[in-house]
Amino acid sequence: MQKDVSCHTTRAIIEYVRRQTGGDVAGLLKDISPELSHLPHPESYLTDLNNWVSSTLAKDMFARARLILGDEEAAYKIGYDAVQGGQFGYVQKIYLMTLPHPRHALRKAQSINDKFNRTIRVELVKLGKTEAVVRLHWNRSLDLSRDFCLFNQGIYTAIPTIWDMPPASLREERCFFRGDPYCEYQGGWKEKPLIKRIWSRLTLPRRVFRKALFQMERDQALLRSKFDETHRLNLSLQRKIEQLSSICETSKGIVSILDLPLLLERILELMAPVMRFDRALLFLVEDERISLKVAHGWQGTRNAHPLPKPASGAWEDLSDPLLARVVRNGTPIWAGETGLPSSALPGSVLSAFGSWPLVTIPLMSRGKTIGVLAADRGMGAPPLTSEDRDILMAFSNHIAIAIENARLYQDLKSNYLSTVQSLALALEAKDPYTRGHSERVTLYALQIAEEMGLDLQTREALQCAGLLHDIGKIGVEEKILRKKGPLEEEEYDAVKLHPLIGARILRPIPLLGPGLDLIIRHHESFDGRGYPDGLRAEDIPLAARILKVADSYDAMTSDRPYRSRLSGEEARGELLSKSGSQFDPSVVEAFLRVLERDRRDVPERRQ
Repeated sequence: MQKDVSCHTTRAIIEYVRRQTGGDVAGLLKDISPELSHLPHPESYLTDLNNWVSSTLAKDMFARARLILGDEEAAYKIGYDAVQGGQFGYVQKIYLMTLPHPRHALRKAQSINDKFNRTIRVELVKLGKTEAVVRLHWNRSLDLSRDFCLFNQGIYTAIPTIWDMPPASLREERCFFRGDPYCEYQGGWKEKPLIKRIWSRLTLPRRVFRKALFQMERDQALLRSKFDETHRLNLSLQRKIEQLSSICETSKGIVSILDLPLLLERILELMAPVMRFDRALLFLVEDERISLKVAHGWQGTRNAHPLPKPASGAWEDLSDPLLARVVRNGTPIWAGETGLPSSALPGSVLSAFGSWPLVTIPLMSRGKTIGVLAADRGMGAPPLTSEDRDILMAFSNHIAIAIENARLYQDLKSNYLSTVQSLALALEAKDPYTRGHSERVTLYALQIAEEMGLDLQTREALQCAGLLHDIGKIGVEEKILRKKGPLEEEEYDAVKLHPLIGARILRPIPLLGPGLDLIIRHHESFDGRGYPDGLRAEDIPLAARILKVADSYDAMTSDRPYRSRLSGEEARGELLSKSGSQFDPSVVEAFLRVLERDRRDVPERRQ
């Protein structure tokens, strides 16, 4: 919106109304123009002499002043008062005072006017020693009213008073707002006696200094106030930037997390500190239950009242009115809203907050509530602002999407593992000697991985690879697999192809991921004498070295067509004797610790 009127004008209106009403300017500023609706303190803006507003806003303020004061000439009096009350600003007023006479000020009328508004062009038609004729040519594209004309009449009438002279006599000859092409004023003033003019010139520097000092002190206070306000706004802006950055980082951080427990933990770790929450709980809704599961909790160090730790199978009954309202209506509840009970139900998880949480927000996905976030701040913390609420609602949308993605991935992975197990069972059905082999290898491999402290991603890869490590034997002739005597060289070469055959079968399955490489490498030996590529030591993935130990141990402790099984003690001896050649010594040590701790031998082979 175009801004053509200086806030010298709006400040003059506000100050005049304030004096006339004993300080009440609420009616003048209530529901002021939309151009200021984004400002928390419109009055501060309208009284700052450095700001500008639209002519429409100034027109509205003149009209309100007339209505409040019941005075059709209010705009004239505001203009007159502006000159006497110093609303010009001290630089402009000092500039005028340094001129020796009102007629010198009128010669500068256009440049002086331009400091206050861009609504008119000033034409000086006649200038004499004690009289002048001035025309005001108004900008026809602007939204103006006769109040602007009256305001200028008041200013021109009061100009001589700057030099301690009586007000000018002003007569309006023409008026733009009554159909004329411009406004024309004929004004006159009385000269001061010569002795007073001389005295005025002698005392001018002192008067200018006093006024300048007063205005400088006033502006210093204004600047201090503006500095404090700017500092506060900068802090608020910085806070907003941090919150928006947190949303961005949270989105990037959680979009790739598909493990639901880890996802929930990361969500609260990222969100709670930024929103200055002391405590937060995440609940999840299950489709088949009319209740919420306590999925994850977060607590800062300042709060002395711990929240309950979420436990498997812990449910929150939706008879709790707050949770029921959030879940069923899908709308957030903020602390202090009317219509809430005084406290949570006894025994409710929410009762741990002591009173209602500061926020209780639904997590919505595809029009359904899939969860609830409840959180609060500690004593003395600032209340939630509207900006905080907007940030939280944005957070809740990202959280809901991430949770749904993780759940979909878990369902997909569960279906995938079921398919994998079906493939493994199909393979083992061909050979009764290997029945249960894949499940046992998987169990051993996961125990070793846990003993060695490996991460979740590696353990998941081992789980899939353990179940499918021998799937390639589908491509090996059955008579070779069931042969009771030693294999011929060609037969052994055929068996050695099964890791690569398995990889070709499984490569189209994207969810297998790193597990595919483990299937290929699970017959590599630590000393480089394994197959298919003869890798050695650290060149073999650690998980593949684990799988080799688990596979070999189960093979040794199981009956095969060509030999009987070894005892657990014998098999452990084999692992130790070939540690450093076939097997990674660190993996062997970890597996032996597992076996010793469990105090059990390999399970008996079931016939």
